[in-house]
This record gives sequence, structure tokens and C-alpha cells, in this order.
Amino acid sequence: MKTKTGKTYTKYQLIESYRTEKGPRQRIILTLSDFDLDQPVWPALARAVSVDLLTKWDTEPRLPMQPVA
Repeated sequence: MKTKTGKTYTKYQLIESYRTEKGPRQRIILTLSDFDLDQPVWPALARAVSVDLLTKWDTEPRLPMQPVA
């Protein structure tokens, strides 16, 4: 959360963690700001994001990485 000019701004980020030869790294996969959805809708949003990410994972080339245990 950040406050600017008296107004509070919140952003949510989906972060991917992975290991490299230089140690652990993180990269931002998705950022949501101005998130104004009622909480009951959140599970549907999570499912939609999961499907989108899984589809891209299977079809788009990615940087070499190993899953973090």
C-alpha cells in the first residue's frame, strides 16, 4: 500500500520465484491495481489467471529456471 496526496493506493502482484547460478530471483508475472472487485468474485478471477498462465506456460518459451522447493 502506498499513500500519495492523502489517498491510499493498493496493488497486488503475482511473483514467480526461481533459482539461478547467482542465487534466488523473483519476477513479476502479473500486477493488479485499482482492484475493485467484490471478494466473492476473487476465486473466479484466480481461476481465470491460473488458466491463462498455464496455457502460456505450455506454449511460450520461458527463461531456463528450476522450481523453488
